[in-house]
Amino acid sequence: MKKLTNIYMKSMILLFVLDIWIFALAIYSNLLLYHISELVKINVSTFKISNVLLVTLFFQNFSFKVQTFKFVLILGFNSSTYFTKKSKKSGVFFS
Repeated sequence: MKKLTNIYMKSMILLFVLDIWIFALAIYSNLLLYHISELVKINVSTFKISNVLLVTLFFQNFSFKVQTFKFVLILGFNSSTYFTKKSKKSGVFFS
């Protein structure tokens, strides 16, 4: 059980770092594309709608998938600890 907790904590820390990194990439891509549009003197509104929005939605979609995976991981860990504690109390142990 201690090994499972250790793996769980390491994966949550890794997912948290990954989530921050994806958020930083989304902000950086917005700033970079806005800067490119200023350099090339393209109409910023249409450029933002077509490119920046797509890139931002891509990163937000990926971030949502990471959040969903974290939720499933938390739910699975909590249910496994609940059933392990419950089975130990009742005298039945599942390996």
